[in-house]
Amino acid sequence: MNFHFQDDYFNSYNVIDHLKVDKRFGTEEHFKELIDAAHNRDMYVVMDMPVSSVSTQHPWFRDGDAEVFITASEGQAAFGQPNYYQFLSDNTTKYLGYPTAANPVLNWSNEKVKSTVHDAIKKFLLLGVDGFHIDHVSQLAVDERGQPDVGGFSLI
Repeated sequence: MNFHFQDDYFNSYNVIDHLKVDKRFGTEEHFKELIDAAHNRDMYVVMDMPVSSVSTQHPWFRDGDAEVFITASEGQAAFGQPNYYQFLSDNTTKYLGYPTAANPVLNWSNEKVKSTVHDAIKKFLLLGVDGFHIDHVSQLAVDERGQPDVGGFSLI
């Protein structure tokens, strides 16, 4: 099932708030009714859970909270595409965007990132979601160059 987080783009990878149901899908109560209806038909509900990046409209990005993102002064992504773009707020700090500049990659060594995503996971489990599909996992443990860095990495 596509995710239901508040976002600013049709594909829902541009999360603005992991804790809010996107109003295009109705209310949290509507989502709970959908989950209950699926369970009443012996179906499981597995949601996409975008946890590697957020929208440039996310409050963390708009407020220039650099610690929650992977930041650096230079770098190259796969296929030779530049992967750093200027912050709008300070015009000096660059961030890793994946798969595009519209998706600033979250820094999973930051406790604010971990606690916010954990809160979202708990919330949707309590609503009755049975599981999650986590996409772009390759971006969960990267260094400032966008290269794999799994030393000490943990989602928990």
